[in-house]
Amino acid sequence: MSEWPRGWCHTTFPLRGLSAHAPLVPADSHVGVSDAGPYGDFVAQSDASVGAVLAALEEAGMANNTLVIFSSDNGPEAYCYERMQKLGHKSPGPLRGVKRHVFEGGHRVPMIVRWPGVIGEAQCSDALVGQVDLMATLASVVGFALPDDQAEDSFDLGPVWQGRSDHVREFLVHNTYAKKWGIRRGKWLLLDQQDGTHNRTPKWVLDSYEANPHDVMLCDLEHDLGQRVNLCEQHPEVVAELRALLSDVRERGHSAPRLAKESK
Repeated sequence: MSEWPRGWCHTTFPLRGLSAHAPLVPADSHVGVSDAGPYGDFVAQSDASVGAVLAALEEAGMANNTLVIFSSDNGPEAYCYERMQKLGHKSPGPLRGVKRHVFEGGHRVPMIVRWPGVIGEAQCSDALVGQVDLMATLASVVGFALPDDQAEDSFDLGPVWQGRSDHVREFLVHNTYAKKWGIRRGKWLLLDQQDGTHNRTPKWVLDSYEANPHDVMLCDLEHDLGQRVNLCEQHPEVVAELRALLSDVRERGHSAPRLAKESK
């Protein structure tokens, strides 16, 4: 607990609401400000709202001792496909999949953290993290010992934020629905089923990918971020390792490091 600076102000300013979320109804002040329809306008409004919060912190003299975290809860909703066709706006970028999918596009989201005096300016990290890690991280920040039945998959991101380590977790499970599972470790993402889609994927999108004849899909995200190439035949040992790891985590029911000793 001594790693974090003391005497800081730990205050929560929630900016959740419905921004940018269905229904897509941006405020009048932001209607038409983007080239991506109501969704783009709503994103612009979200950006302005974040700016207003940061400005308020500055005005209140709290900017230098407030931890600010900006992120999203999942990949884009399926109606982004219509924007792709009509407006040329591709919310998932190069990623495959959208919200509810276990493809990378369903789970990879932005995470921007500002904490003056702790996190360096323009500091970027390739560490694998999950939003579930915020619980253990913030508990550490305020010096709170989490009960063993809470935050069972949460890792303390402090070493990464402070630049003392390049990672704190080795793997991350992708899951939204009971029969759709994936696991990410290093550059590998294994889908423990034939594909990572769940629902509402237009035919023109499905047809843009080759059909997978195997019952699993292994992708090298370092060289194939769009998850177009299935390498399960070339790397059966990786498939076996990741399947065993996923099975172990599911059977154990948790992956938090503070609970690891009790699992053995």
